[in-house]
Amino acid sequence: MTGEFTATFMYAIRDREVVQDILEDLTGQRLMFNYFRLGGVAWDLPEPREEFFEKTWDFLDGLPGRLEEHHDLLTKNEIFQLRCLDTGVLDPAMVKQYGCTGPVARGSGVEYDLRRDDPYGYYDRLDWDVVTEDGCDNYARVLVRLREIEESAKIIRQCLDLLEEWPAEEREIQSNVPRTLKPDLGAEIYRAVEGAKGELGIYIRSDGTDTPARFKIRGPSFSNLQALPEMAQGEYVPDLVATLGSLDTIMGEVDR
Repeated sequence: MTGEFTATFMYAIRDREVVQDILEDLTGQRLMFNYFRLGGVAWDLPEPREEFFEKTWDFLDGLPGRLEEHHDLLTKNEIFQLRCLDTGVLDPAMVKQYGCTGPVARGSGVEYDLRRDDPYGYYDRLDWDVVTEDGCDNYARVLVRLREIEESAKIIRQCLDLLEEWPAEEREIQSNVPRTLKPDLGAEIYRAVEGAKGELGIYIRSDGTDTPARFKIRGPSFSNLQALPEMAQGEYVPDLVATLGSLDTIMGEVDR
C-alpha cells in the first residue's frame, strides 16, 4: 500500500517486531498461532507473569507516540493523500451487495462488527468503540485501520487489568470437552468471529458421524475482493495498486 515509502515500512516493521516478540512469549509462535482452544487457550501466561505484563504495558504506553509517527508519514503526507483520496470508492450499498466486512465495510460507513453485533468471548464486557469512516475511499480504509489499532490497545489494556487481578486458584485455561463429537443427524451450525480482515465464519452440517457431511469456511478476503471491479471503474491503473492494497487481501484465503 505504501509503495516506495521505505521509511514507513521500516517504522511499521519496528513496531510489528515488538508485537511479534510478545506473541512469541505468549504462544511460542510468531505467525501461525496454535494457541486457542475450545473455551480457552492452550496454556496460561508465561512465567514470570510480572515480566510479561511489564513488557506488554511498555509497548502500550509507547503506542500513541508511534501511531502519531505513522500519521505523520502516511495520513498527513500530501503524496499519499493524492494517491488515496477519492480513489477506490465503494459506497455502502455495494458493500452490502458484495458482502464486504471488516475495515473495508467500516471505511464506507457501515457500522458492523461481530464483536459488538454478535458478541463472543469477553467482548461484551469490555469498553471499546466500532470505528467507521464515511469517505468510502482508500484513504478512509487507511484511517479505519489506524484508528482500530487504538481500539485494540484499549481492549488489551482492560484484559491486562483483568489478568493481573485474576487469582491463581480461580484460573481455568480451557473447557473440558470430549475429543470426539457426534452431533445429531442433520444438525448444522454457523459461527463467525471478527477477524482482522472481516467476518471469518465456519459452517458445519452433521450426518450423524464424527465426520461432517458439509464443512465450509467463509473467509473475508474472498468477499472483499469481489468488489474490486466496482471500485476500479473509471480509474487509472496506478490507482488500482492502492485500491487492491486497501482491501488487504490474502490470496491463499481467496483460493480456499
